[in-house]
Amino acid sequence: MELESVCSIPVQEFLVTRLAFTLDGRYVLIGHRHLALYEILSGRAVRSFPFDAFVASLGFSTDGRYLAAVNEDDHLPRTRGLARVFDIATGAVVWETEPPRPVEAGCFLESPDGLVFLCNTPSAAGSSRLSGCRLPSGEPAPGLDLPGWSIREMAARGGALTLFGREQVAQICEIEGAALALYPFKIGTYSYPQGAPGLLRRIASGAGLSSLSPRGQMLALEVIDAHAREHHLSLVALDSNAEARLALAPDTLPAFAFSHDGAQFACLNQDTDSAGGLLRIWDTRTLESLGRAPFPCHYHKIALHWPTRRLAALGAGRCDILLIHD
Repeated sequence: MELESVCSIPVQEFLVTRLAFTLDGRYVLIGHRHLALYEILSGRAVRSFPFDAFVASLGFSTDGRYLAAVNEDDHLPRTRGLARVFDIATGAVVWETEPPRPVEAGCFLESPDGLVFLCNTPSAAGSSRLSGCRLPSGEPAPGLDLPGWSIREMAARGGALTLFGREQVAQICEIEGAALALYPFKIGTYSYPQGAPGLLRRIASGAGLSSLSPRGQMLALEVIDAHAREHHLSLVALDSNAEARLALAPDTLPAFAFSHDGAQFACLNQDTDSAGGLLRIWDTRTLESLGRAPFPCHYHKIALHWPTRRLAALGAGRCDILLIHD
């Protein structure tokens, strides 16, 4: 696999941690508090989407008309939540909400009544509830209470929701004579709007970076097991429980991303056999490798658009767009 440079977009590094291609692959969205849309072939900024908080996650509707962003939890008690849905063509805000606590997760889904955006709107006590709007009307969508969940990410496949997050009640564990409160992570599915639970899988407590595939069929999770002194990236298929693992070098952070349909997965991490980085791409349906290439490991965020074979990599004060060749 080889990588060919397409363009490089200068950015203010300290303000940027979010990166995503539009569904057609013609533009890349870059930002954190202030989101900007750039044309890939020219590197020109074409539209901005103001967001008055740090973005936890962002996503596009299945028809490509809307962009949604939700804020992250900065663990400050006075920080309220914020979720906004934008019209991509104009940059206008078409819906927003400000719950008592940070939102952290949201997604678009196709309900029996049409397109819906749902997000986590926790109460001041931290209990999770999904609420949102129908589009394009902006009318309220049916809500869904989720007791026992502290939601970190969510995705949708048809009318089914996939949630990844933590238990709300801690487990007290004794490690080397110290009593520690641990919140185990879990991934599960629910029907919408009925709220009927489906698959549920509990995961070890030492979870770092994570990403649900856009349709919720796969979970990529950085696992940090201090007791076993193990650091790896786990790629889990929710329906089959198939799992692939990639060993990670200690004290390093991988950068990884799914394609828009979740069928491909890219990961950049420090290569344990060399001094540099290595980019790998997998087919998530078979968990087989599609290729690998040496790549600088100073990039901290990547995005993948497989139909156009484009990769976006963010780091060192710029966003580099590259073309993937077999």
